[in-house]
Amino acid sequence: MSDDSGKIVELNVGGTIYLTTAETLKRDENSLIAKLFRDSKSADDSG
Repeated sequence: MSDDSGKIVELNVGGTIYLTTAETLKRDENSLIAKLFRDSKSADDSG
């Protein structure tokens, strides 16, 4: 499993583009977006 913390993530929020890092989005482990990262990682690992 690779570490994607430094990966740049582009978010389109109501037509406004925001750039941030995966690390920032995963900072609060209880947030919905952090959960989405964990779930997508599990899907990647299982195929």
